[in-house]
Amino acid sequence: MYRNFFSLFIAMLFCASFAKAQQYTPPCGTVGEMAEELIVRLLQNQATLAENDGVTYRTTQYVPVKFHLVGKNDGTGRLLEHYAFDQICALNEDYAEMDIVFYVKGGFNYIDNSVTYENHANTPFILTANKDNAAINIFCVKDATPTGDGLGTTLGYYSPGNDWIVVRNDEVGKNDATLAHELGHFFSLPHPHNGWDSEPYDVSMHGNPVQAFSPNGPPSERQDGSNGTTAGDYISDTPPDYNFGFGWNDCDYDAGTMDPSGEIVDPDEKLWMGYFLHCNIDEYYFSPIQQQLVLTDLASSQRFYIRPNYTPQHAIISETPALTYPIDGATTDNYNWVNLQWEQVPGAQFYLLEISRIASFAIDPVEVIVYGNSKIITNLQADKTYFWRVTPMNEAYTCAGSSTIGNFKTGSTTVSNQELSSVNQWSVAPNPVKANSSLTINVDASVSFTATINLRDVTGRQVRNIGDQSFNLGQQNREISLSGLSAGVYFISLDSEEGRTTKRIVVTD
Repeated sequence: MYRNFFSLFIAMLFCASFAKAQQYTPPCGTVGEMAEELIVRLLQNQATLAENDGVTYRTTQYVPVKFHLVGKNDGTGRLLEHYAFDQICALNEDYAEMDIVFYVKGGFNYIDNSVTYENHANTPFILTANKDNAAINIFCVKDATPTGDGLGTTLGYYSPGNDWIVVRNDEVGKNDATLAHELGHFFSLPHPHNGWDSEPYDVSMHGNPVQAFSPNGPPSERQDGSNGTTAGDYISDTPPDYNFGFGWNDCDYDAGTMDPSGEIVDPDEKLWMGYFLHCNIDEYYFSPIQQQLVLTDLASSQRFYIRPNYTPQHAIISETPALTYPIDGATTDNYNWVNLQWEQVPGAQFYLLEISRIASFAIDPVEVIVYGNSKIITNLQADKTYFWRVTPMNEAYTCAGSSTIGNFKTGSTTVSNQELSSVNQWSVAPNPVKANSSLTINVDASVSFTATINLRDVTGRQVRNIGDQSFNLGQQNREISLSGLSAGVYFISLDSEEGRTTKRIVVTD
């Protein structure tokens, strides 16, 4: 829970303290009964780990994740897709040492329910109905408070009973680490300050040296490690932490707090599972035993459903797409039917297309996942400038760079329809095609119709008008001469009273 979270957290902490000095609401909601359930699982994994003398895998473990993007009834408020993709990239860096790779399973699930968006705990049946039983389920909502009492300081939690994670929308992205922490809980890891979740250490309340037992019951862990497996988080290589991180303003705890034996406590501020928030984000980690426990949990029979024996597409994508249409500064023929095109790149399974009225994409961007290298956009405004970019991705690799940012201006005319119902399907061949040769158009018509065949360059300029063509019911071919046409990218279209359908062709020397 660290990246891009500090100022928000401190502000909420101040407000909560001002409202009620004795009240404490933790940023992670995996506390109380949920934390107790977690400890049971942890101890089971501890026993398995001891019996097997460690857990190792010969290959990378690919773990499916299902993001549920929750919005209001009208679809507004939902987390934008690029934040979830950025989060997968960050998680794969955070868990790389364990050779665990998370991947997006089957795209995203969209839930449009205002009550769930605002207060998910009041509609648990919605979460249950949407749960994917073959993936780690992450519900992204406005409010992650597990008790359903309104927006609070809770940023996310893992529910062992429901076996799902709930996280606030503003805690998902490449600079946010709440999910690295909550996934640690998913894999049975408690907080290093277990026993102090509901009551952070306060010298006026707990004394110095600290009392022998934590406020929630477990013994207070000692600095010399003598009770490391029977106190605190029950993990021997994580030093004592009596919830020191809550509100501590740097990465060096030096308050001089002593354990029950009088030895000064030196917590590990850089553990993912703790609450210290001000260390360098690249320095947080899981301890060696924590890593072994994660792998033990993943190998357990209870986690068989996230070991599907499936290898997702995961190739590293090193290239960025070149935008081919419209070219920068071009004005499109119309505004309600714009066919955006780009070059494919090796390793890409799909692309994230982003469109916005501003170059920063910070205000109301349109985001579309595209399987292919073109997308017809139909909901743009007339005579407006738009910015767009494309990011290549595959199921497990979402860290690739985006294309350059292109811009275009929409025209003032409309296309009456985006599809031709009179055309079942049509194709062009060969493609690519050599200059000064012929291109064959095959049309499978559902009814007889008339259309004009037009050829345009990447700027949208018409370079050849083949004229009106009559098409009969069924399949037929038309041969188009490309004599005199230079090499490049072009768009050939069938234009009828219904609208327009377009194919991209490449002409080579």
